[in-house]
Amino acid sequence: MSAARPAIAIAPADVFAAASVIKLAIMVAAYQAIDRGAMSLDSTVAFDANDIVGGSETFATARPRATATIGALLRTMIRQSDNTAANALIDRIGFATVNRVAARAGLKRTRLRRYFLHFSKTHENETDAVDIATLLLAVARGARGESTQIASARSCRAMVNTLLGQEDREKIARGLPPGVPLANKTGELPGVRHDAGIVDPYGPRPYVLVVLESDLRDQSAGVLGINRISGAVYRQLG
Repeated sequence: MSAARPAIAIAPADVFAAASVIKLAIMVAAYQAIDRGAMSLDSTVAFDANDIVGGSETFATARPRATATIGALLRTMIRQSDNTAANALIDRIGFATVNRVAARAGLKRTRLRRYFLHFSKTHENETDAVDIATLLLAVARGARGESTQIASARSCRAMVNTLLGQEDREKIARGLPPGVPLANKTGELPGVRHDAGIVDPYGPRPYVLVVLESDLRDQSAGVLGINRISGAVYRQLG
């Protein structure tokens, strides 16, 4: 990704409820801690009773004080968007650390303020498309050995490989030709549909695409819109 690629932004200053795309910042914070030796993928985390919530395909039935490894929590948080895994990682890493990592990466409007499915009218997790694109671009460059800005090359490759296993392929992925690799993270709330990814991260012409949508009356139309944007961008940049 060292060669210059066009940057296209529509309404870049719009701030959104982050939904699950903010799990990207949690993942980066975890890998920075791994790079420092503060923890490892084999380190274990115990679930607190408040961590265990719905939207958790793997860990919804976990019991308080049960444990899981950091590696398992990261995989399920990203690939299945497991909320219990995300909450357990927040407990281990800390809100302040995640927000500090985001700020140091140049993210200006991204804030992790609450646990997943602990809704609050005054404390919403927020982000914007430029912030998420900035974070993914740094990870993509790191994975290709072009930068160690965000984490070590090894950790960046691990993050990309985790994202390549994303199970939600309804949005950006559906707009791409069959077989094009996509390292992505989606997010959903009522009226909100997001997707953010690195298209063909190890290929000759990779690029980052982030689409955030809110205030949707028809959520299926929002998904279709992301499909169409993805296809249009690929035809120009792929």
